Amino acid sequence: MSTPKCPSPLSKIWQRPMVFSLTLFGKKRIFISSQKLMEEICDEKRFGKLVSAALGELRNGIHDGLFTAQNDEENWGLAHRILVPAFGPLNITGMFDDMKDVQLILQWRAAFMAPFYRADDAQFFSDIEYMRTLSQEIIDKRIQHPEDTKDLLNAMLYGKDPRTGKSLSQGTIIDNLITFLIAGHET
Repeated sequence: MSTPKCPSPLSKIWQRPMVFSLTLFGKKRIFISSQKLMEEICDEKRFGKLVSAALGELRNGIHDGLFTAQNDEENWGLAHRILVPAFGPLNITGMFDDMKDVQLILQWRAAFMAPFYRADDAQFFSDIEYMRTLSQEIIDKRIQHPEDTKDLLNAMLYGKDPRTGKSLSQGTIIDNLITFLIAGHET
């Protein structure tokens, strides 16, 4: 006897209009189902990003990192223009092995570490300080022992904004190192 297969919720998305809405958990959500529309809504000249309440809370630890900064903040513009080339397909492909190594380490460490956020504010801010100190140590080690590699850390340390010629400050690099840690965890 065969077991009936449960269809994927997205298996028939192609049958829907290119823009549609669903009410999920009492909130109306808008969906798009074409690459052309995705490219249009990602047009930064026409649409800005939304820093939600959850991302706003992250500003306690990562200030104006790429995900938490408003589009009109100077550090967002600098980091965005310096880092966008680092996210090109060839550069990302070259990072896969490192990302896999980090993910394997994180899977084993999770069992032995307490979560970063706790209800106790003192502990929360202590954890933020730990992440910032660790990020500074990573930066210091790379500066003391440079690596000739096209990775995000080198892009942040040595990249120049093509518009202004400015570099990222150490604080902004720390903000974005933590941002990438969070983004990597969520993906």
